[in-house]
Amino acid sequence: MSIKAIKAILDSAPELKSLTEQSRYLLHIQQLVRKMLPTGIASQVSVGYFNSGTLTLTSSSGAAAAKLRQLKPRLLEQLRRTEPEVNSIKIIVQVGTNPNPLPTKRIFLGPEARDALLALSVRLDSPTLRSAVVQLASRGATLNSKQETLEDIDSYKNQSDDDADR
Repeated sequence: MSIKAIKAILDSAPELKSLTEQSRYLLHIQQLVRKMLPTGIASQVSVGYFNSGTLTLTSSSGAAAAKLRQLKPRLLEQLRRTEPEVNSIKIIVQVGTNPNPLPTKRIFLGPEARDALLALSVRLDSPTLRSAVVQLASRGATLNSKQETLEDIDSYKNQSDDDADR
């Protein structure tokens, strides 16, 4: 369904007329507010809602909210020039999820820990648990610059058994 079709449905439905008008008004106010704010803070501020003359602005961080509180008198004055029904501004912090989370931390094991895990995996009966321990051991420095597989672990087991027999 195209945007034009959705717009036509919203405009033609009498039940949605009020909601559509209010949404458009809030979008208009948001565009005004963002133009009035410094570039660094504008992207962190959104219009929450407008009720009984009070415009609620949401901030994505406490620091942005603090700066917004400092700018509030000037912002209210500028807004009232074009939107006289705005009598006051309320600021709330509404932290959302980060769209760009930090990369996952990759932990590497030392050679002793790696060897201990490989030795443990040899003694495990469960293939699932064995595979998990081998995967954990692979976080260490790999031998011979290659990734070890379960077959490599079997050869390690045979080597350990030979060493034990001596």
